[in-house]
Amino acid sequence: MIGKGALRPLDYYSGGTNESHAEAHYAGDSMPSCSGGGRAQEAAAKRNLVVRRDPSKSSPILDHVAKDDRLMLLQATADTGYNNVKTQHDVVGWVLANSVNV
Repeated sequence: MIGKGALRPLDYYSGGTNESHAEAHYAGDSMPSCSGGGRAQEAAAKRNLVVRRDPSKSSPILDHVAKDDRLMLLQATADTGYNNVKTQHDVVGWVLANSVNV
């Protein structure tokens, strides 16, 4: 969880088409539509993991996700090994792709 007074992910997040995803609300079983007209893809954490600001191990940690927590997959990038996700706490960031069940 992000501490009081800390920057929220949307305060500095700028990611092209992902900005529209970042503004969507995650509400239980209802998954919002992607900007391309498709449905956002639901995923679950395989283990406890961290959500980072950028797709890099050296990037600052934004949030922690517990095993089996639900995530909304915004973008999968095979070249970096990270997936762009939105957590149940509305935190948008990056997690290791091999730590997520899609």
